[in-house]
Amino acid sequence: MLRGELIETEALKVCCPTCSAGRGTRCESAIGGVRPHSHLDRRLIASDKVKRKLKLVRPLTQHP
Repeated sequence: MLRGELIETEALKVCCPTCSAGRGTRCESAIGGVRPHSHLDRRLIASDKVKRKLKLVRPLTQHP
């Protein structure tokens, strides 16, 4: 399982499909303020990207 801090950091590297926040900017709340955490959809996208990256790296580090 991936840690929350890692996902939150990676979430800032993708655009948010919910509030249209760009890369490197925090998500916005419904009343216009900054959200303490990214939207769930943004975190899930970031989590999938990290998991894919780890799958690409793992086979290279294993020795037969």
